[in-house]
Amino acid sequence: MARIPLSTDASASGFALLAALAADATAHGTAATPPPPPKRLGRHVAFDCAATSWLVPIADVAAVARGPRVTRVAGSKSWVRGLALIDGRLTPVIDLARFLGAASSATASTVLVLARLPATGLIVDQVLGLVVPEDPEPGPDAAESTLEPAAMPFWSRARLQVGPRMLHRFDLDRLLADPEFLDATRGVPDR
Repeated sequence: MARIPLSTDASASGFALLAALAADATAHGTAATPPPPPKRLGRHVAFDCAATSWLVPIADVAAVARGPRVTRVAGSKSWVRGLALIDGRLTPVIDLARFLGAASSATASTVLVLARLPATGLIVDQVLGLVVPEDPEPGPDAAESTLEPAAMPFWSRARLQVGPRMLHRFDLDRLLADPEFLDATRGVPDR
């Protein structure tokens, strides 16, 4: 195929220009390589709580319990629901919506048990299922789009679009380092 100068031939059709560009790139060994597949973050559990959708790595989830019997612990903050026997282990159960300053779920019967020692159960509105989100590419636009609004807790580092939903990445290590989360006694007022 003859080379068509891209800057001088205004009468050439758009298709002809693209074909000439592709032929030129192939002839000169500069054929475009396909983009790499998107990076995957691995399997995550998606759940809803406090009118927000969240993602937590499946490695951080030990169990999902439906309707465990929770016994209140005297002297604890209102977001500490109590203790429950889940999978043979005594597990502290936290009302995540109340901890976030939102109203508790009316149907607070699902407990997501996080796999840390000691394990901690979080009351959530519902568990949505398993997802494998794509990691957003860093860049000027992606960096801005993944930053949390100031109102979000510091342990929610990023948000990702998964299908039609915007999900917040739940960072268990940061939550467990939060002094407010660690102090569950009534000595310090609730949020």
